[in-house]
Order: sequence, then structure tokens, then C-alpha cells
Amino acid sequence: LDLGQADGAVLIEGETGTGKTLVAHALHAVGARAGKKFVLVSCAAHDEDALMRRLFGPMLPDDMRLPAIEEARGGTLVLEDIEALSDASQARLLSVINDQGTPSETRIVAICNLQDEGRTCETALRSDLYYRLAALKITVPPLRGRGEDILTLFTRFTEQFADEYGCEAPHVSAQEAAQLLQAPWPGNVRQLINLAERAVLQSRRGQGTIASLLM
Repeated sequence: LDLGQADGAVLIEGETGTGKTLVAHALHAVGARAGKKFVLVSCAAHDEDALMRRLFGPMLPDDMRLPAIEEARGGTLVLEDIEALSDASQARLLSVINDQGTPSETRIVAICNLQDEGRTCETALRSDLYYRLAALKITVPPLRGRGEDILTLFTRFTEQFADEYGCEAPHVSAQEAAQLLQAPWPGNVRQLINLAERAVLQSRRGQGTIASLLM
């Protein structure tokens, strides 16, 4: 909540599937910009020319959107896969951040998904940009290290899916709870959400166990 109320740039790191984008949404929702624009751009989803246009303009004649920097003005701009930015894009982004002054007109939230061994977000970005973005830093822990939160989240997700599918949420036995806690969860929260939905669907059919879904 403290970081949500703060107004500086934020860098969110963590393994794939840990919910980094959800954290970005939460930061926006609890902050002073909650009623303003929330714009998300995946830096890895565009080639360099397209990404530069999407972020900074000029847009193509048939593109009805504003450049993301303009679209998010006064709100929050979330940059997923920040490590995919080229040197030129990094320099342009740094210039935009510096030109905003203090307090910044638009809050920048950068999400780093770098998983390469021996390479970090700090080494992937130019140092001046990294330290501007990492003024406030959040490292989202992997699901396997969150203990009893795994059961709390699983219960929440199964209840949501049960409501969506119009059925009862599956009962979790003590043995199944232990198996959920001991699972390695390489896909983190995203994997847990998928498993919760499958558990609800098979429970609705009256067959299968949670343990079978973990195999």
C-alpha cells in the first residue's frame, strides 16, 4: 500500500507467472491515479520500429490510438518485458522520464521477466535507466515459497470458478492440502489458477482428484 501511495517509478521483478502484472494493477488501484488511465504495453510483443511508434509516436494514419506515453498521461504506464527494450528505446524512455520532472506526470511501472541465468534486469538495462526505474522495487516471490498462501489462493480461485460454472467448489482433503503445499509450482500463480479451474470442472463432473491434476 505504501508503494501504491508513492508516486515514483516502480520496477517489479519475479519469475514468470508470479502475478507481476496483477501487482501493477494493484499499485494503480490503491494510488492517487486510480481513476485515471492504466495503459499496458508489452515491449517483447513488437519489433523495434513498432514499439517506438506505440510508445512515443508518431502513430500510423490508420491507427486510432495515441502513443502510449500520451494515452497514459496523468495515469500509469506499465511496460512489460522492459528488458526487451533496445538501447535506442531505453534512451528515449529515459529522456521522457527526465522531462516529466517531479512529481512525474505519468507513473511508469516496469515489469522485468528476465529468466536467463547469469543475466539480470540491472545488466540488461543501461544503468541510468535502471536506477530511475528501480527507485521503488518489488520482487514478487515464487509461489513455492509462499507457504499457507498457496491454500488461501487455491480456495479463492476455486470459489471464483465454482461461482462462474454454477457448482460447488471442490473439497480439499488434508492429504491434498499437503500435496498443494509441497508442489514445485514452476508456473507459479498462473499454474495455480489453471489447476483451480480444472479442479472445479472435474468436481462438477463428479470424478477425479486434485492429486491427479498435480501429476
